[in-house]
Parts: sequence; structure tokens; C-alpha cells
Amino acid sequence: MKQDGLLVSYLRHLRLPTFLKNYRQFGVDASHNNLDYSRYLLALAEHEVTQREHNTVQRRIKAARFPGIRELSDFDFSAIHPLNKAQILDLVRGEYL
Repeated sequence: MKQDGLLVSYLRHLRLPTFLKNYRQFGVDASHNNLDYSRYLLALAEHEVTQREHNTVQRRIKAARFPGIRELSDFDFSAIHPLNKAQILDLVRGEYL
């Protein structure tokens, strides 16, 4: 049990909250699926990075103080008659870059 407490302390010190939250469950999953240590750590690291990216986006959206979140799929293309929906959707893909 001392190791578990020490690990929790280190993960907090290193500011790895997603590791802290998930290391036990990922360990059980890795054990059941016979994954090696490097795959276990890779899965934890991937989850940490994904969560941090998600948190960053959420913080930026909140800081921007948008009145609401809008997506192109919600846009009413019929509201603006000369607007070509196919052309807009093609431009969104960014292939011209």
C-alpha cells in the first residue's frame, strides 16, 4: 500500500491527473489483455494528452465568451439564396491548401 500512496503523490506532484484517475483501471485492462508495460504506459500517456487537448479547447471556448457553440452542420444554407452549399462544404475540407 505504501507504493500506491507514493505513486499517487508523485502523479499529483507531476500534475498528471488523468494518469492518477485511470492508472488502476488501465493496469487491470493491460493485465487481462496481456499487454506489456510500454503499451500500458503508452495508453495512459495517450489518454492524458487527449484529455489535456480537450481541456485546452474547452478553456479557450470559455475564455472567448461565445454566446453559443455553432457548427457548420447547424447552418441554414437556404437562408442565403446565392450561397452554394456544395462549394462551402468543399472549402471546409481545406484541400485547396
